[in-house]
Amino acid sequence: MRLSSSIRASVAQALEEGRLQGALARSLSSAWAKAADARLVKSLDWPPHVRAIGVGGGTLGGSYKTPLALAVAHQVASSGRNRVAIVGHGYGARVERARAVVRTDEARDVGDEAVWLAEKFTRGVVVVAAERSDAVRYAVAQGANVIVFDGLHQTTPRRLDHALLVLDAERPWGASQSPPSGDARASASRLRSLADEVVLVRTRRGSAERHADDHDRDRDHDHDRDRDRDRDHDHDHDHDRDHHQRVHEGRYLLEGARLLGGAERLSMAELRGKRLGLSTAIARPSRLVGMLLDEGIVPTRVVRSADHAGPAFPPVLEGERPPVDGWLVTEKCASWLRAEQPESYKRLQVPVFVLEATLAVPTLLRKLEAASDLDRHRGAP
Repeated sequence: MRLSSSIRASVAQALEEGRLQGALARSLSSAWAKAADARLVKSLDWPPHVRAIGVGGGTLGGSYKTPLALAVAHQVASSGRNRVAIVGHGYGARVERARAVVRTDEARDVGDEAVWLAEKFTRGVVVVAAERSDAVRYAVAQGANVIVFDGLHQTTPRRLDHALLVLDAERPWGASQSPPSGDARASASRLRSLADEVVLVRTRRGSAERHADDHDRDRDHDHDRDRDRDRDHDHDHDHDRDHHQRVHEGRYLLEGARLLGGAERLSMAELRGKRLGLSTAIARPSRLVGMLLDEGIVPTRVVRSADHAGPAFPPVLEGERPPVDGWLVTEKCASWLRAEQPESYKRLQVPVFVLEATLAVPTLLRKLEAASDLDRHRGAP
């Protein structure tokens, strides 16, 4: 299992770095993008009194989809006038029926992001199912009048009430090509054409305007590169230009860390100077390393596992000094550890700290909060 995770992590890293190039790779990448474009719009329906919000990303992983879905759900539920459900995707889990997720669930049963969402979102319900349509029926039966979909770009025959596309401000489309030459989810033009709002997320403080400019330049570059392959999306590109006001700036920042299995919390300043390792099972972990470096925290050991596989730790032999004084994991990765007793980690001989981060998108969240169709009940049948 660990070997499989290691191989998957290596493949993901190669895609994120765009290592595989050449004529054949580019041809395969173009074919992948065309097929992916056709799969972005999902057949789905919901009752007239329910509002649907979809959150999709520009890359196969690491686009901040789940943090944005959580932030949106929190905002829409904050007034107390809406009953909100988040529909997760349960990636890699054995979900057989529609069900609500609770914080004590096993990540392998419902998905690590679903467990993390259930812990963080206490104002509504988190739902997973084998099929989204089943999740919708379950959420509506629970009284939801607003559903936030984690990982959904657009629907048919009815369009989403709000379709959000979230992108990394530094690398909006990852390695700028689809597999095998990169990690872009689909063509940039198609992804943009389906969105009502675009969120550019940055992890470094300052220079917000520069990121917006970078997005424009990257958009133009992608359009030029795909023109021969993707002429039918020219209109979508022009439409996006005409609606540039849809772009919102977001900030994803580390706030501190909590002790796994305990109540102790440490600020980023308190973590500095400690001999810490970092174990990840996420996409694009180099970005997290960069965030830590920006905070003056230099991991002395970094272990990468495949996304959604759960974090791994190197074994410590009896009488051997641990390689670090503590391990850092993300909240998503911690969902794999939470079900076990803290005593299980005594073999590490050092504490495990769970990094806590927040995503703020003030302009988008204010817009959603102000939308009257989200702030009033519309009379369920």
